Amino acid sequence: MTNSEWFGALYYELITTKWNSRTYYTLIGWDGADFLINRKVIEVLTFDRRGMPTFGQKSFKMDKLTTGRLVFEYADRATMLLRYNEKHEILVMDHLSPPEQKYKGLYQYYGPDFSYDGLKFRAGRWYFLNDIDPEKAINFKRDPHINSLSRRVASGSF
Repeated sequence: MTNSEWFGALYYELITTKWNSRTYYTLIGWDGADFLINRKVIEVLTFDRRGMPTFGQKSFKMDKLTTGRLVFEYADRATMLLRYNEKHEILVMDHLSPPEQKYKGLYQYYGPDFSYDGLKFRAGRWYFLNDIDPEKAINFKRDPHINSLSRRVASGSF
C-alpha cells in the first residue's frame, strides 16, 4: 500500500525493528470510530528505495493468515491494552471478546476478558502468540510491598 492508502489514527507508540538490513517502524494507534466503537490499529511502515513511505506489507502472521494491518474493534466504553513491552520484546494486547456468545461479531459489546495475547518480531514479521503469561503484560517492576502485606479479616466493624 502507498501512503495514500494509510489507515490513519492517533499513533501513540512507535517500535523500531531491523531485519536483513531493513528497518521496520511498527505504529500503534487509536481511532475513535464512532459513538459505539473504538479501534486500535497496528501497522508497519517502511520506506522504499526512493524514500517514499509504504504501508500494508504482509508483516503479521496469525496461524495461517498473513496480513498487512491489524485492526481491533471494541466497545466505546471499554479500554484495550496495546503496548510494547521492551523487557520481553513483545507487543502485548488485551484479548477482546463479547460478554455472551449471542453478541459475537457485534463489536460495540466487545471488551477485555482478562487474558492477553501478544506479537513477537522474528525474521521481518510479527508472529501471533495466543494466551501469553500476564507477567509479560506489565511493563514495570512489581512493587515488592504489595505481596508482603498481610490481609486483614473483615470483622464487620470499620
